[in-house]
Amino acid sequence: MATKSVGAGKAVTLGMLALEDSGSHLAINYTLTGGTHAVAITPKALTLTGFDAANKTYDGNATATILNAGSLSGVIAGDTNSVTVSNTGATFANKNVGAGKTVTLSGVSLAGTDAGNYSIAATATDTANIEKRTLAVTWSGANKVYDRMTDATVTTSDNRVQDDNLAINRSTAFDTHQAAERQGKQAKKVTIQVDVTFRIVPESGCRRPISANHGAELLS
Repeated sequence: MATKSVGAGKAVTLGMLALEDSGSHLAINYTLTGGTHAVAITPKALTLTGFDAANKTYDGNATATILNAGSLSGVIAGDTNSVTVSNTGATFANKNVGAGKTVTLSGVSLAGTDAGNYSIAATATDTANIEKRTLAVTWSGANKVYDRMTDATVTTSDNRVQDDNLAINRSTAFDTHQAAERQGKQAKKVTIQVDVTFRIVPESGCRRPISANHGAELLS
């Protein structure tokens, strides 16, 4: 054939032809005429081996980090420097926490001067984990004036992934309704899920407000 490359209807050229009669001398009774034939060379299929994706902590998306993009298997000796492989990225099946989740490498394609002589699947797969995210909650409480109630006002903030809808259930209360000064203390304790500080300001008529900090109890 004229070239080694993939193609259809490629002409096959025969070399020098001659008749032999092995001593019978019958070959002189025949003559050879030329002929042509066409064949196809189809691409050789390659495989991608060694694709490896990293585990990650939940971050609200399915994007995966590629540790190893893999290498080509099946390239014919002599073509190894003229065929390369690339991809467009990797993703988990979904964003949610789980072990052994399928990660798909997409957009796998070949490049190089001999790339047209080979084929490869457009995707490859691996497995990796999405671990749970630690939710760090910050609590902020408001001071209040004595009202014979133990109710406490608390606001919270946390490091949740943007747009994730979470509800944090909590129960908050001062340990007693009395102002700190009347208990002879410098602080009030508030029962809450994490440490927080508050003060209760005595009712008007007292000489001075008492303010101080005290660690809160942790709810079990």
